[in-house]
Amino acid sequence: MVLVINFSAARTSGTRNYCEGFISALPENRPDEVFIFLLPTDLYALLSPMRRSGCQFYSSVFFRSSLTRMFWEQFILPFKLLQWRASALFSGFDIATLLSPSPVLLAVRNPMPLHLNKGWRSNSLLKIARAHLQRLVAYLSTLRAKKVFYPTAYAADKLGAVFNVPPSKISVINHGVDFKFWNPPSCDTAVLSSYGIEPGRYFLFVSMLYYYKRPDKLILAFAMHREFYRSRNYRLAIVGGASDPKFFEQLQTLITEHGLEDSVKLMGFVPKRHLPALYAGARAFVLPTILETFGHPFVEALSAAVPIVAANLPFAREVCADAALYFEADQVEELAGVMKRLSESDGLVQELRRKAAARASNFSWSKEARETIQLLRDVAQA
Repeated sequence: MVLVINFSAARTSGTRNYCEGFISALPENRPDEVFIFLLPTDLYALLSPMRRSGCQFYSSVFFRSSLTRMFWEQFILPFKLLQWRASALFSGFDIATLLSPSPVLLAVRNPMPLHLNKGWRSNSLLKIARAHLQRLVAYLSTLRAKKVFYPTAYAADKLGAVFNVPPSKISVINHGVDFKFWNPPSCDTAVLSSYGIEPGRYFLFVSMLYYYKRPDKLILAFAMHREFYRSRNYRLAIVGGASDPKFFEQLQTLITEHGLEDSVKLMGFVPKRHLPALYAGARAFVLPTILETFGHPFVEALSAAVPIVAANLPFAREVCADAALYFEADQVEELAGVMKRLSESDGLVQELRRKAAARASNFSWSKEARETIQLLRDVAQA
């Protein structure tokens, strides 16, 4: 049995983390099985040394841009699948190979279809056209797939309904987390010092700076108690790259307008090796996002045993359960009040740390990889 796993679309930090976690936790292949992985060049260099008996890794110049990658996936990969005599194809990121001669397992993680249903708009006609094209191809992909799985029950319900996916085709497989990486024995205070922040004296945001992640609301909430936080030397550390320069400028303007230049840090991308220290040293992790299929930074924060503040929405409650404090989505004053509570109560912080550590045990890469490979075997044998 030849099982082909297409991760060639892995570009963002979230998808890269998924690939690394999945491959590192891959269950032992059966004697009659071969796993073939398709990876972009950088991930190939990182992950191919993990090769073992029964695993093959491939990279291609076609994976370097989204257009050439899609051409390769749709028109060249079908011939490769025939050449490899593939028993099944796992398409890891929303888009299936529509002409695949092998049965397809599809993972759906992108919330863009929900954006479009809620009236998403952009100033760029190209972005609008690309979003609608992506939605169309994603819909065709769910039709082509034998099975479709989502990272949460919330995503399965909402995205499954958008594309009218029959319940018989749907599964839910949670993402995992590398507990040892995200929960080091001690906080590396040298890392915090290099960013000008002190342990326990900052709130942390980690995610791409998309508008639906609501970093602007977080800045406004922090501004509401500016003098209180200044008196206690608190900071707001916002980690993540900006895909929209105009939105990034708006964030910078908000910081300037509220006189927060000395206390709010837009840190951009930071080395992954620094993130465990940033989580571990935070007073709380705050992600006010209003739209997710999973929200991987939530499980990173859980694994680091950090108190979490999240919008009171189903995806956040499904992942974080009682290890978070919740506020009504987009209610800045309520968010500000929750953050102030955490800054005042060491007891509340310690209680949430204990709950986060307990909740983290529900998410593991070994469980995620095992369930995914078994589902792929079922697709191959159906």
